[in-house]
Amino acid sequence: MNKVVVYIPGVWDLLHVGHILILERAKALGDILIVGVPIDAVVVEDKGKNPIIPCDQRIKMLESLKCVDLAIPYEKLDFVTALKRYKVDVLVIGTQWGTEKRHIQAEEYMRLSNGKIVQFPYSNEISTTKIIDKILEDRSKI
Repeated sequence: MNKVVVYIPGVWDLLHVGHILILERAKALGDILIVGVPIDAVVVEDKGKNPIIPCDQRIKMLESLKCVDLAIPYEKLDFVTALKRYKVDVLVIGTQWGTEKRHIQAEEYMRLSNGKIVQFPYSNEISTTKIIDKILEDRSKI
């Protein structure tokens, strides 16, 4: 019996309960959950700023979660390489998924390989940005 492989890319900076909930939902879609983690230089290229937590530490934190089977770094803004390498059956994306070349290529690959794309809504209650803003706000009151 073939195992269903699920792949979810993300920065995963300042790991929080919103991340945990998304990862648990992603794991429920299959047997093996692989989490894509961009190296720091890729985060800068994509977001215009350094992550707070370095890539190796983000990977270590993710791998400590029981829902994550494997956390892998990626060194360029490309998802197809991982989708092919790990024979991904389900690609999980967020609502911030856009029309960039890497997104279109990943969607096309999944269609051609008869894979599924599942989109989870963005959590408005908690985010890395909101955590950072709260820290800065609280710090300014000191």
